[in-house]
Amino acid sequence: MNVLVYLSPDPTTSSNLKEKPSRLGTASPFIYLKGIREITWGLNFLALQYYQQDFAITIFAGVVSLAELGDGWTVWANGGERLKMKAFGHLAVDLGTAAWFLWRALQ
Repeated sequence: MNVLVYLSPDPTTSSNLKEKPSRLGTASPFIYLKGIREITWGLNFLALQYYQQDFAITIFAGVVSLAELGDGWTVWANGGERLKMKAFGHLAVDLGTAAWFLWRALQ
C-alpha cells in the first residue's frame, strides 16, 4: 500500500475504524500514518541491505511481522463484519513476513 495511499487514499483500507472528517479527503488521517510507517519500513530494509546488515534485516523482519499481526488483530477485533475480510489481508501479509523472518533466522 505505502506510496499508493497518497496517490489514491481509500477509506476502506484504513486500520482506523472510526473515520473522522479530514482536510486530506475522505480517508481517515490514520491511513496516512500507516502509509508513512510502511514507507519508513521499506527505506529501513533498503538501507540495511545496502550496508549488508543481514542480521539486522532478520530482526527487523520479525518486528515488522509483529506490527502486522497487531494490524490484523485490530481490524478483526474492531472492524465488525464489514472489515473481517480486510483482517485476512493483514494476516496473509503477516504470515508471509513471519515465514520470511523464520527462514532467515533458521539459516
